[in-house]
Amino acid sequence: MNESNQGRSLREITRILFQHWVLMAVVVATATIGTWGYCQFVAKKTFRSRIGLIFKRPADRNPLTTDQGERQLEVFVKAQQQIIMSDTVLARAMVIADDPALRNEWYQLRAQRDRERAGNAEATNVIHDIDAFLMEGVVNERVETLLTQRQRDFKDFRDSIELETPGGEQVAMTETFMLLVDRPGDNGAIARYSADLVADMYMHRFREIQESLSAPAVEVMKNVIGDYRQHLAQVRDGYDQFINEHPGEIGVLEQLMKSGSEHGVQRWLSKIRENDADLRMKWAQDKAVHDVLMDVIPANVFETGGIAKMPYDEVRTTIAKVPVEFIETNVAIVQVTKHLSQLEARKARLDSQFHSTSREIQYLNEELDTGSRNLLMAIASQAQSLGATVSALQRQIDENQKLIQSTTREEESTHRKLAQYARLKTAFDVAQEHLARLERDEQEARANRYRAQHSVTIGKLSQASTPDPMHPLRPKTGLYTLAAFFASFLLSIALAFFLDHFDHTLHSSLDAERYLGVPVLGSVKKHGRFLVEAGMN
Repeated sequence: MNESNQGRSLREITRILFQHWVLMAVVVATATIGTWGYCQFVAKKTFRSRIGLIFKRPADRNPLTTDQGERQLEVFVKAQQQIIMSDTVLARAMVIADDPALRNEWYQLRAQRDRERAGNAEATNVIHDIDAFLMEGVVNERVETLLTQRQRDFKDFRDSIELETPGGEQVAMTETFMLLVDRPGDNGAIARYSADLVADMYMHRFREIQESLSAPAVEVMKNVIGDYRQHLAQVRDGYDQFINEHPGEIGVLEQLMKSGSEHGVQRWLSKIRENDADLRMKWAQDKAVHDVLMDVIPANVFETGGIAKMPYDEVRTTIAKVPVEFIETNVAIVQVTKHLSQLEARKARLDSQFHSTSREIQYLNEELDTGSRNLLMAIASQAQSLGATVSALQRQIDENQKLIQSTTREEESTHRKLAQYARLKTAFDVAQEHLARLERDEQEARANRYRAQHSVTIGKLSQASTPDPMHPLRPKTGLYTLAAFFASFLLSIALAFFLDHFDHTLHSSLDAERYLGVPVLGSVKKHGRFLVEAGMN
């Protein structure tokens, strides 16, 4: 009957529900089974894989930063997160994870590298093979295609990756963090491959960055030692030839050498050569740092007013790309960095106390913006100063070369036997000593390179987890089915009352008296297929 639900008794409401229980059951069953079937057979399943990463930094003994250890750790971890989420790392990982052939090739190279590090295989040039695999050929071509023509696919892959730290709200206050990767697939293998490869590409990219900072110095030392060995061979040949030509006069010349008539010239020449090697070493180190800075700092930073025109996010991104080693070597930049860290800490506290539009927050944001731009300006100024230093060192090297040439010509101008013998013998002895010193310098450069690569030990805290094929991350079949059951149950109840609202059938004698306004004299009950008058046998 068309009657307001507010005027109905519990008995009438129960009658309505029992009257339409079949329809309600159909609605609930259809929605529940349909949702379950869609989740099981139609919906695209997404799986999640986890992998833990850990890094160790050496203790910071700089007295200027001992009170900001946690902040330095925070800055470092954020820089590592920038590397992980960089286009190079993510694009390489996605390209290799999606291609079974490239995956197999990568895992073979990685296994060979691990065996060599563990000492279980003969040393090969596997690092060079890994670099060639990533930076040349198919992988590099597909990375370029992905970044230039498939930006939507790349964005989806980036959005599927999440970094999780155990520090709660205090991000980057720990030496470990978890990498979460959500990828679609039939059994979760793609998610596991992707997580594993993102971690591998991150560690390899970190090694590339460290290599770019220290490799030039080692290469220059190798070239200097190679050239000096040629010089030593020439000195030895001249010394041996003189002895062979004057075998009976060597004893006399040894006595005359005590006067040291030509000894000072030889020492002077050796000092010049030693200074030249030191200048080349310093030039190589400064040039490597300068090249890295010029690579990460946009060109408009060096223009007049260029920093003021840059967006704040671009300023912060540029600062994050600057190598930590460069920042730590400059006291002024360290002070500005400390000030910015303190401002960020203060802003983190104020964000929980004030609205983002409050004057205190706005002033702090303006101070952060100004401080960041001043820091970038200081870094740019230091980069330009470093460029001037590199040019000055190059000029000094050129002057040294000229001085070496002029001193050599002066030395060769004397043809007396004593001078010739003293020059040859002293040159040979000093050259041997200097070569040994250069070799020690080369070992030190290699040690510096190794320390640069391993000053931060980065590795996998755990292997990439294998998702359970029976329990994908999405869709959540049980939750969605339960939600569909309750929603359809409520909908079926509403539908029952809706149908009853438009039902004008009289269901009882009480309904007849109520709606027709006349008394009921008798009623007829249904007995089987026949109607029987009430009260009759």
